[in-house]
Amino acid sequence: LKTLRFDGYTEEWLDFVVLNRINNTEQQAHDYDLVEGPVANDKIATQIYKYINGIIPRKQFLNELVYSPSHQICFCTVQSLQTIELKKATIDSMVFHADNDVLQALMCDFGLSEMEASKIYYKSNTYTQLADHTTELYQKQWQEIYEMLNNELNKKK
Repeated sequence: LKTLRFDGYTEEWLDFVVLNRINNTEQQAHDYDLVEGPVANDKIATQIYKYINGIIPRKQFLNELVYSPSHQICFCTVQSLQTIELKKATIDSMVFHADNDVLQALMCDFGLSEMEASKIYYKSNTYTQLADHTTELYQKQWQEIYEMLNNELNKKK
């Protein structure tokens, strides 16, 4: 990936921020896949526009910036976004939220206790598939997962 990194509030960083602020087209003003460095957020936006409009000179602008620990990584292209992987903790959280909804539906639809619903659900092939991250079943809505479970349970009858 074509990457641009800024180590701080430098003249190069300022030039890049200005380039992007004055770009009035829907096309991005650069061809980088990733841009990383200090955040040009609302806290300094007023100062950036003062610099752009010639109210404060470059050197004064850079001298007035207070160090901020804010840091950003901007994914600027589809290609860069495709490099992002969900972390296991995020996936586990998605599975957990589906679990709660599916268990509640089982309890409601079949009049089961939480213990009974849990035994059925956690022993099912549907849960085995959901817990296997390679199936990407965790990306489905809980209703689809519940429908799969219902189909599995109906086949066992």
